[in-house]
Amino acid sequence: MRQVGSIFGVANNNDYPEIIIDSIPVPDFISNKRNEKKALHILQDRVLRLSQIPVSYLAVACNTAHLLLSDLQNETNKPFVSMIDAVVNEIKLRAYKRIGLLASPTTIQTKLYQDKMNQNQVKVVLPSQTSIKKLGKIIKRIINGEVKESKRELVAIANELTKRKVDAIILGCTELPLVFPKKYVIPSINSLDVLARALIVKYYFE
Repeated sequence: MRQVGSIFGVANNNDYPEIIIDSIPVPDFISNKRNEKKALHILQDRVLRLSQIPVSYLAVACNTAHLLLSDLQNETNKPFVSMIDAVVNEIKLRAYKRIGLLASPTTIQTKLYQDKMNQNQVKVVLPSQTSIKKLGKIIKRIINGEVKESKRELVAIANELTKRKVDAIILGCTELPLVFPKKYVIPSINSLDVLARALIVKYYFE
């Protein structure tokens, strides 16, 4: 809601959008692919329920879960706003050509960002395989509230990317901005903030 007031100048309470947040405890299908079908069935059921509410748009506030987005979209005529597409559009708007990516191992391995960036002539620079494995552990530690060591290791991986002359770094997991420095040597792109802006733009202008 902070973005609505600061960017769009909304001041009156009744001018703000109604937002329904549904936090769903699905099995971990990111690190355990055997859970993917079970997680999908749970999310499909929830999409069907949300579709009964007069909402304009749906969104998934998890980068890796976008692997299931097309299956979820098939369950409803309510349009999903893709976090991945929103970030790609933000990169295009800023005219960046070389981007570092910090994300879960699954997001990186399935090329959720790389394929769409390549289609827009943007080069995605990835951490080393060792650092990608570390990112998976860092994300789990952040979820468990282990902040100090997670921040140190995350910044170290970001520094590796910075040395490779990237224009900015995508924080492609919604946990990472919780520990990543607010002020870093190059711009960072918070995927959740970008999704929030995209939804607000849809609400006010479409």
